Amino acid sequence: MITKTEAERTEYANVWVVAEVIDNDIKQVTFELLGEGRKLADKRGGELWCVILANMDDADVAPLFHHFADKVIIV
Repeated sequence: MITKTEAERTEYANVWVVAEVIDNDIKQVTFELLGEGRKLADKRGGELWCVILANMDDADVAPLFHHFADKVIIV
């Protein structure tokens, strides 16, 4: 098991949220998590990233940016 020191843990500031998508529809829980993630990222001085595991284009993921995501990663 690898353990990190407190100093090493404080280097990690970004918060990641994994989007829930069913039938190419981003579920409401994703937006709720982004709201909470934004609070954590701001507190840590980092960015809020959203990972989406679906075949979607920029227009489909635009709502994630409107709900506080700094970056969206489409996988």
